[in-house]
Amino acid sequence: MANTKSSKKAILVNERNRVRNAHFKSTMKTLIKVATQSIKEKKEEADDKVKKAARYIDKLVTKSILKKKTAGNKKSSLMKLHSKITQNTATNSNEAKESIKAKTKEKATVTKVKKTASKNPVKKAEIEKETEKKIGTKSEKKTIKTAKKTSSETNKESAKTKKEKNK
Repeated sequence: MANTKSSKKAILVNERNRVRNAHFKSTMKTLIKVATQSIKEKKEEADDKVKKAARYIDKLVTKSILKKKTAGNKKSSLMKLHSKITQNTATNSNEAKESIKAKTKEKATVTKVKKTASKNPVKKAEIEKETEKKIGTKSEKKTIKTAKKTSSETNKESAKTKKEKNK
């Protein structure tokens, strides 16, 4: 039995936190079960259920109810099951790979536009038009490089005009 007043209070706090954590953990377990059932039944809302479960697991980490690595393991096993079954149900694995490649190419163009636009906002529209093309062939990469060169040249010109105005 606790002897000091602070240790008695610590016992009360620990019990209160244990009850609270039990609620969060049981909710997490039910979300994971619902997500795995919808994945195994190949329902259309399986993606949403998996995202919801992953989001809830992340929330528990921020509240210090779960440890980071435990949460990572739970999310990893859930995502692994989800990807395994979605790949099996895909009509053609090549189509899935091509869609993933297309998404990564789109992300690459967006990041390039953001980087160049942050340097020179005047050329943002021109660069966006040029980067809308698919990245992959050598000629298209050259056009992107030339677009970057032209934006740097305009920076130099604008610097010269500022110096002339100051004189």
